Amino acid sequence: MTLVKESLDKYNIKMKKLIIISIVVLAVGTSLFGQNNTIKTNTEIGLRGRWQTGNTNQFAINPNAKLGLYSDSFNAELKVDYRYLKANDFIVNNDFWSSAIYQIKPNYKFYKTAIIRYGYSKSYRVDYSLFSGVGAGFNIRNKSALDRIQINVFAGYMSLKEETQNTHSSLSSGMLFKLISPISKGINLHWELQSYHSVIDFGIWGISNEVSLLYKVHPHISVNITHNTI
Repeated sequence: MTLVKESLDKYNIKMKKLIIISIVVLAVGTSLFGQNNTIKTNTEIGLRGRWQTGNTNQFAINPNAKLGLYSDSFNAELKVDYRYLKANDFIVNNDFWSSAIYQIKPNYKFYKTAIIRYGYSKSYRVDYSLFSGVGAGFNIRNKSALDRIQINVFAGYMSLKEETQNTHSSLSSGMLFKLISPISKGINLHWELQSYHSVIDFGIWGISNEVSLLYKVHPHISVNITHNTI
């Protein structure tokens, strides 16, 4: 068991490094690729916070961001979300979630896709949660990068470690539903529903639901109001 745990710990360290390297490669590679292809970018930045003093001293902060790169050949999106809440001397929330998705020929009716999702959550007593997979996507509606409905399905690997339980690692399946729709000039609605499920133990699964309203302050920069459930 010790050797298995050490192997899993090494694997998760490698996955963290892989996510960082993927960001760098994505940025550099896309820059070079963009010399011969038209690439549209979309950057979203959100920040919520609270500071309270009195009988209960509280400090909370929730920054989040998304980088999107879109072309006829591929789509790539990277998302990060961090939540921290401290009440008096107790850390109530210390949660971090990140995900990256890559789609090949995204304007086709059917396309190939890959995903990596990694995070940890003190509020849910999750030391770490990792899902990576490859699969296929289907465009239900596809007018533009900012007006589309997609459903993606994946098969891959998951590893989950909760504070009170042993690590669970297995083959897994996953799903990603995306809806992006303009509401008015400069305002768009984004809805993403993600899930992953263990193939070995159907009682082990995860789900993430996020709804955002985005307002463009610059052709490539938006601010958002977001509600999410993990």
